[in-house]
Amino acid sequence: TSVLLDTVAPSYTKDSLKLKGTQYDSSAWFNSTSMTVAGTYYESGSGFDQGYFFVNPEEADVPNATNIDELITAKKYTDTFGITGDFSFTTSGFEAKAGNKLYLVVKDKAGNYSKVQELTVNVDEAACVFGRKFYQVGNSTDIKELTETTNILTNKQNAITIYGNIFDAASGVAEINGIKFGTTAASGCTVTYSNTEIADESHIPTDWAAYDSANKNKIKSWKMEIAKDSNAVSGALKLNTNDVAGNLSTETVCTLTVDT
Repeated sequence: TSVLLDTVAPSYTKDSLKLKGTQYDSSAWFNSTSMTVAGTYYESGSGFDQGYFFVNPEEADVPNATNIDELITAKKYTDTFGITGDFSFTTSGFEAKAGNKLYLVVKDKAGNYSKVQELTVNVDEAACVFGRKFYQVGNSTDIKELTETTNILTNKQNAITIYGNIFDAASGVAEINGIKFGTTAASGCTVTYSNTEIADESHIPTDWAAYDSANKNKIKSWKMEIAKDSNAVSGALKLNTNDVAGNLSTETVCTLTVDT
């Protein structure tokens, strides 16, 4: 009879870890509270026994090197996962917030536990808050209120400038895209952003700049300039708002009537 002595715990490399198919990054944002977790552990002795994970445990049940066996025995973990080296499981236990915590630990058949992996998971399920405010034609100082039902009449002899507010308190604002005149992809449109919210026509920002992801949580307003030589046609002016987590919303800004 032979006895295998195994005192070496399973190990891992964080580089192998993926959430929803993307390389783990503690600053990344996701748009769902359910996601697949996958990665690789290494074991050269007695073989893998079981994997365990904890999602947002109570403070007293946060696993560490000294309490892990007690927590596993008391079944304080969220669930188990099969492990043969590579592993993959799906959990829906996250909340729509920044700073969810996911802890992973693997046990081998000799009873050795791997180091506890602590992961940060950020979830944002809400699209950007988007609003229309004002528009002006050409260099006119006449700034008019804009709503979704506004009809802007243009002969394409002057540029049109449209102003609105946009912000996202969680993952942050991503770049506006998908601009269309009716069903036609727009050309001749430029969108810039400001870190100042538009309160009224007397307080329109002047610090407009191209999109910069470093300002994603500071952006408060947007400006669209439609050049007079754009490909504008009569119909609804639409665009897509996006946040960093990937929440997309298609918005109707207003209607254009082109009469040349």
